[in-house]
Amino acid sequence: MLYERRNAAALADLVPKLCAPGGEALFADPRRDEAPVFLGAMEANGFEDAVEAVTVEQGTRNVRVLLHHLRR
Repeated sequence: MLYERRNAAALADLVPKLCAPGGEALFADPRRDEAPVFLGAMEANGFEDAVEAVTVEQGTRNVRVLLHHLRR
């Protein structure tokens, strides 16, 4: 999950270094504005994105988030 747009490039640079060939990285996206910047950079790095909508409990309420399965 990204909180600031300025961190998108650094995270997109780090993930390929940590993810083994054929590996997968999971990212929760509460639909913030920063996600498309990061996801575009991951696509440029050769990752495919399979998206799954999930509901998670946050205190006393349920929140819908997107779960991104990024694979090489």
